[in-house]
Amino acid sequence: MKVESNLSLTPGTAAGVALLLALGFLLLTGCTNTKSWTEEVLLSDGRIVEVTQKRRCEGDCIERESWLTINLPETDNKDVTWNEKLKPMLINVSNKKLYVVGRPATGREYDLYGRPEPFYLCFRWGDDGWKRIDIHEVPVDIHDANLVIDGALVNVTRLELKYKTRMNSDAGYANAPQLKRIVPTYRSNFSR
Repeated sequence: MKVESNLSLTPGTAAGVALLLALGFLLLTGCTNTKSWTEEVLLSDGRIVEVTQKRRCEGDCIERESWLTINLPETDNKDVTWNEKLKPMLINVSNKKLYVVGRPATGREYDLYGRPEPFYLCFRWGDDGWKRIDIHEVPVDIHDANLVIDGALVNVTRLELKYKTRMNSDAGYANAPQLKRIVPTYRSNFSR
């Protein structure tokens, strides 16, 4: 049996349908963008080093993925890049070992990483690359955060230490000590 249709699209209607399909695609995939900057970082041994940060964001910069690139004697003077779906809060060296600690930006990432409590995810650089480690393996002497708290607020290509210190001292972070230092007993709002 043959079914006939009287439906026909005029050029204007076809363009409208195409526009609606494109908008629908953007809504389904989310608007994403990336931003990057070089950031001065104070290490616990007193060195000030430069770290290149890159963030993939959705919408008004809900941070979904991060990259940190650093070059140190502890990495054989080679660029080393850490990449996770986390917001990094510290990169530091202790006993000639490089560490990165990050945290989930939203409940989506919290679920992705298995709902960790405390909500910090810790990594150590070694001969085989980055390895996820337990929070208790991160030396206490490097528990202070040394990266910008909110990368969404960075609007420069080079973030100097003095400006980062000012940004991280913002009154909005005064009641959030878990963003300024690893607090092993902290329970995230995601778990409640």
